[in-house]
Amino acid sequence: MAKFRLLITDLTEYGQLRCIAGWDLERGKMIRPEPHPGGFWQATLCGPGKPFAPGNIVSFEGAAPVPKTEYPHLNEDIVVQGAASLDKVLSADKFIEALRQVETVDRSVAFAAPVEIDNAKAFIRTGTKCPSLRGLKIKGDAVLFIEEKYGDKPPKARCLISIPQKASINLAEVEGKHSPVN
Repeated sequence: MAKFRLLITDLTEYGQLRCIAGWDLERGKMIRPEPHPGGFWQATLCGPGKPFAPGNIVSFEGAAPVPKTEYPHLNEDIVVQGAASLDKVLSADKFIEALRQVETVDRSVAFAAPVEIDNAKAFIRTGTKCPSLRGLKIKGDAVLFIEEKYGDKPPKARCLISIPQKASINLAEVEGKHSPVN
């Protein structure tokens, strides 16, 4: 079992469940800590004032999932063994400074193959042997946050990213085809 120090960079809400991702400070890559293989965290452990919140640094012991997660998530999924400890809560300025240390790519690289685009939605097909998490450095005018409503369900927040020489990409999930690009 390996030890991890993780700067939490991302928190995605799925009802009462949360998907967490962050920058592995020891290995210099993005990972996704999980409570069990393919699992999501309860909301009670995530968000402001809790261990899994953007800007927090947490430590834990972990290992690759057994059974293995399907590609592309296999590259980043780590199952937390025991409890994660909160090492530090960064101020907004320190969090921005720490994010500058995260390896980033240009959006034209981030959305190149093997990323596929279908109906303006970006995805990586399950089974593709590549990372599914990337740091993206982007100017504010290339990002738009919107809400989309589906039937009688509450609206969901969505992120649109404009790609040079392409249409905007909607980071919503494409049902049944993929793992969403994070």
